[in-house]
Amino acid sequence: LIKVLLFKKVILSLIVFSLILSLVSGKVSLGSGNSAFKYGGIPTITSIIEHLNTSFGEESEIYSGSSDGLSLRTAWWSEIIYKAANSETILLFGQGFGIPLTSGYDYKIIREPHNSYLSVFARGGIFYFLIWLYIMISIFKTLQKSIKRVGTSQNETTISLIGVTILISTLTMAIVQPAFELPPVATGTYFFIGIALNYINYENNIRKKSLFKI
Repeated sequence: LIKVLLFKKVILSLIVFSLILSLVSGKVSLGSGNSAFKYGGIPTITSIIEHLNTSFGEESEIYSGSSDGLSLRTAWWSEIIYKAANSETILLFGQGFGIPLTSGYDYKIIREPHNSYLSVFARGGIFYFLIWLYIMISIFKTLQKSIKRVGTSQNETTISLIGVTILISTLTMAIVQPAFELPPVATGTYFFIGIALNYINYENNIRKKSLFKI
């Protein structure tokens, strides 16, 4: 009974937190007409897919002009790689935190190059990036192991699936967006992953106690 109540609270927390993030971020919409992702609200699947496609250079009626950002992104990415390739200090230790990683955009200062992998690498260098990548892979493997484990409870499987889905979604988004640099996205991701890992640990402790009793 305690496990069931705990699981229901976890799921409710996920739903409530998702809605709060959607409202706070101000980057999602009702998906009606050409106002999607502009005035706040709940996104539709179509609007999400179209917005993602513009990141890869595909033009959209809803997000007119957004596809032009692909050329800017590739220029920013090339600049980061060029700086690292021509400076051992930047390659090993990065450019540091606080400075914009982009240039050539006069409208406003854009601090991140719309690629979280390159952002992590550019900020902290190759070793920092490898440590971050190792943590992401370790989290994924932990969640995957929980799903595949024989005898895993339905609650643990469900919460692990939610965690894997959120992690993969954010990692995919991070290819063309500053996913791990945007507070609403990063906070939500780490919050959900933390819940999933904590629940897995909770279930592991119960299994260990059961073994000791035997």
